[in-house]
Amino acid sequence: METPMVSVVMITYGHEKYIEEAINGVLMQDCNFDVELIVANDCSPDNTDVVIQKIIKNHQKSSWIKYIKHEKNIGMMPNFVYTLKEAKGKYIALCEGDDYWIDPLKLQKQVDFLEENEDYSMSFTDANIIIESNLNRGMDELKLENRDYEGIELLDRWIVPTASVVFKNTLTKEDFKNLGKKNILAGDILLFLILCKYGKVRCLNQITCVYRRNSGGVSTQSNQNFKPSIIHFEELKAIFPQKYDIIINNHLSKVCLNGFLLNLKKIKPVTFYFLFKLLVISPGAIPTYIIKNKLFNTK
Repeated sequence: METPMVSVVMITYGHEKYIEEAINGVLMQDCNFDVELIVANDCSPDNTDVVIQKIIKNHQKSSWIKYIKHEKNIGMMPNFVYTLKEAKGKYIALCEGDDYWIDPLKLQKQVDFLEENEDYSMSFTDANIIIESNLNRGMDELKLENRDYEGIELLDRWIVPTASVVFKNTLTKEDFKNLGKKNILAGDILLFLILCKYGKVRCLNQITCVYRRNSGGVSTQSNQNFKPSIIHFEELKAIFPQKYDIIINNHLSKVCLNGFLLNLKKIKPVTFYFLFKLLVISPGAIPTYIIKNKLFNTK
């Protein structure tokens, strides 16, 4: 294969039940350009490898697949960054091993848009969302608008199904360094914010994929452990100085409020006084105060 037009990045771990559907959604693409599918298995403890090997052996488009099997588990974000660096295409598409595509023209549509509109760095689409929790399983859809989206909107609330994204392969060493920071909890959101530096972002409001979503996100993390969420948002502040401070402080306030509600009995009156004072004078300083004074359960 010559240098592909699109590299599809698919990280997988423990996706034995889903990985065949994910891979087949890529291999069914009908497009007039070359595609490579990079599947990076992070040492799955189940039969994910067996399923992948069977597809490589039997599928008529198996030549699209570049399979990477890590001998040791390196973690989701390191695996994601590693696989992004392996991508050779002009464009990169994302599809994790538990999501799948349902439109055979997905890549053609999004690549055509980016080829015709060089001032855009990324496109994404609407999606059907499978919401899974320990209690139930349901289907939903985002009902996104066919328009450009700003970085602040992407950070404000979850609106970009990762499996729907296609973007220009323009990431720099500095970008990879930021994506590889261990305190980043949501690498996809950081990636989208980085891409906003290089061009506009457009949503095509067509449903092209199915995205499997757990019941919680970065801003709705388990209320039993606040420190990672706080440090994550503080890291974003450092990567994008002042650009997103208002919306990041809003997320931080929500995290801190959860801490108040769950730890009322543990907080001394004098601490309430200082926190209230910070709330009035400098809300952005509250997370630093919480970490420094080891308030709540921040282990």
